[in-house]
Amino acid sequence: MQIGDIASRVGETRQMNNGLNAKIIKYAGSCNVDIEFENGAVAKSVRYSNFARGKVKCPMIIDIDGDVAKVSNANINPALTFTIDSDDVHLLEGRWWCISSGGYPKSDIGYLHRVIAKAQDSQYVDHIDGDGLNNRKSNLRLCNSSENGKNTKRPSNNRSGYKGVHWHKGAKMWRAQIRADDKRIHIGYFKDKVDAAIAYNKAALIYHGNFAALNSI
Repeated sequence: MQIGDIASRVGETRQMNNGLNAKIIKYAGSCNVDIEFENGAVAKSVRYSNFARGKVKCPMIIDIDGDVAKVSNANINPALTFTIDSDDVHLLEGRWWCISSGGYPKSDIGYLHRVIAKAQDSQYVDHIDGDGLNNRKSNLRLCNSSENGKNTKRPSNNRSGYKGVHWHKGAKMWRAQIRADDKRIHIGYFKDKVDAAIAYNKAALIYHGNFAALNSI
């Protein structure tokens, strides 16, 4: 197809590979076109050959069930579905969203959880259940840096299976410790790692309060 032919195809529509319809709204030059999806999101400078085959990065697919909306994108990773309140769906419209390396929905206006929580530059937003993909308002709370650091998951290199618990070679026992006020506090040594995890939970409630991330025993 000649370049001139592409320029004359403004208005042409096609179904993309995730089922959304798209329309050419502008001839962008060379073999590229700008297209608009049926939900209002615009993709600029798309190769016409990709458009013709339906192989174009698509906006998020939104599935609303009552007051909950599940949002996914088959072109990124179908397994990474994030959740928001249905009355926040309008925040997604007309923008491209992706999942950041940290596991949070993000676009050109920033992280979705910060947008929903209306966080100021100096404020942090904590996901109460520790799931960065759960962005319902009931799961978000404004906090400071210290509070945000308390509600963290077990480090990936922790082999005990419990947060705040590790094997102490010298004592040949499981050691429980917790970090509070920028200090590492020793809780105790235990023969059973479950007992150490229980001890950590008790200390977390004391030092971290509502921001405590407790072990599941």
